[in-house]
Amino acid sequence: MTPADTSVIIVTHNSAALVPSVLDALAGDREGPAEVIVVDSASSDDTLELLAGYDVTVISEPDNIGFAAALIAAVTDLAT
Repeated sequence: MTPADTSVIIVTHNSAALVPSVLDALAGDREGPAEVIVVDSASSDDTLELLAGYDVTVISEPDNIGFAAALIAAVTDLAT
């Protein structure tokens, strides 16, 4: 599998302090992933606002659905 065939899934909940460094690191990789999907589980901080500044697919969940359910949401999005 090459990086162009790779999707990265990031699950967040109130992760505004961490998301920029993770996404900046991915963007700085010269052979970065084909796409980045971020599933936000009802963050009450600035996570969603920060994500708007990145070229990522954002799935915003109105409730904190937990890690496993967030992964399922992202994989379901990949399949469509």
